[in-house]
Amino acid sequence: MPKTYQETERAKPRRPLRREILKQLVGFGLLGGVVSYLAYYYERIPEPVSHPRLAHVANLTRANREICGEPSNEGLPVAISLLYSDDKQTWIEYAAERFMRLCPNIQVKLIPMGSIEGADAILKGEVDPVLWAPADDLVLSYLEHRWSARSGERSFSMDARVSLVSSPLVVLMWEDRARVLEEIADLGGSREGLWMRTLCPLVPREPGPEELAIEDMVPGRWLDWYGPVAQQARPRPAPVAEGQGKPKPLYRQALLTPEEIQRWGRVKMGYASPRRTSAGLETVYLMAYDYVLPPDERDALEAEGDRAGKQQTVAGGGPSVRGEHLREAFEGAFLDRKDALQDWLRRCQAGLEAPPETSSSLAETMFNVGPGLYDGVVTHENLVFEVLAWVKGHEKSIRNVRVLYPRPTVVNQHPIVFLRPDRPDRAALREPASRWIAFLRSAPMQLKAIEHGFRPANPEISIEAHNEQTNPFLRLERYGVSTDVVLEEPPRVDGEIVMELIQLWQDATGRY
Repeated sequence: MPKTYQETERAKPRRPLRREILKQLVGFGLLGGVVSYLAYYYERIPEPVSHPRLAHVANLTRANREICGEPSNEGLPVAISLLYSDDKQTWIEYAAERFMRLCPNIQVKLIPMGSIEGADAILKGEVDPVLWAPADDLVLSYLEHRWSARSGERSFSMDARVSLVSSPLVVLMWEDRARVLEEIADLGGSREGLWMRTLCPLVPREPGPEELAIEDMVPGRWLDWYGPVAQQARPRPAPVAEGQGKPKPLYRQALLTPEEIQRWGRVKMGYASPRRTSAGLETVYLMAYDYVLPPDERDALEAEGDRAGKQQTVAGGGPSVRGEHLREAFEGAFLDRKDALQDWLRRCQAGLEAPPETSSSLAETMFNVGPGLYDGVVTHENLVFEVLAWVKGHEKSIRNVRVLYPRPTVVNQHPIVFLRPDRPDRAALREPASRWIAFLRSAPMQLKAIEHGFRPANPEISIEAHNEQTNPFLRLERYGVSTDVVLEEPPRVDGEIVMELIQLWQDATGRY
């Protein structure tokens, strides 16, 4: 008698339940691994952030049309994409939300990314934005040079760039470290520039032939740096003419003891990767500027009358002086001394930990971890205010900090450019892009930029006249914040030099 279907099934050999469960788990594990890899891969390039609006563009008022322009014939919003340096993210997102509420005929898609990282993403074809707003002209030159080497198409017009806001490169230090640094500067008598002696103290200009282990290729120790200086006598006040009374004594805090300074260990100044960020690139450039064209050589050039290209400006963000007259001198000295510069930089930084890939969290990391990790960090001015506000709110219980404005420094102008302007499909995007840029430079948005820690690019806007309660420049002056200090800048170099600086840093530190 033939077996039924159920009997046949019962007669089949059964696989152990444990083995079946194991197979299922392995399968899910493999699937999870694939999903994790894809998530990691696609997370490298952030998705454009947009705020799609359902409002009918025909509802634009007459006042809105003066700002937004006319709607398209189809009645649909025109989309423009903006790739911008991520240190502007909170301000840009605030402005975009209000612009698209005001102008439903224009949709702005936002892509935040580090400046150098963004330039590389454009070159690789990973992003193709209509507008690009890196932190500084140095990064524009970097993209322009690399683009022209591979394509005959124009990447953008450097002459058409427009500044959105400005923000100088500053140093944020623990107050006790800043005090010792100033004491060393007052009494040390070093011929080296501030960037060389602060980021690489006690590293000789010509390291010599001795072999060192990689871990020993680091800056010197605070005690070795400060000890000899502390033995020198302080300068006495100048004599006062008869009848003018006694000079008012200058208050100085008590010097720290050698035992206290010994606990600091080596000098630990942090900056972000020059391979991904404009702040990191600018830091390496300023060290190179000090090395190949030391302050005494720069002073000699000025004494000889080489001042034709010196530019001084006073805008809403304060006065600055740019040393364009030294461009040729620097570029020539860089070509002559770049091998020696690489040897010196290797001796100073090859043994350090890899720098962070973004500037945005550098000041916060310094504050959260403490001086065991960083004595100070080099970052953009707009990124220090959040930490300063936290210090102000807890000043009785936490360590004090101070903002320093080195001379020279780089004042980031946050330029914005229209990319690939000769493409036929981009002609219709010029007007909405121009209206978005004009909105960012309008008085309300420039005032809001002040509240986010940026100096206005619009010369009609004054930092000092803005509301003190929401103005971090005024609220946090006690920590060294200043809009009166003259910001002395080095010349802006071309894209080829920028590329060489990045490559030199990679070769010196072994970080690619």
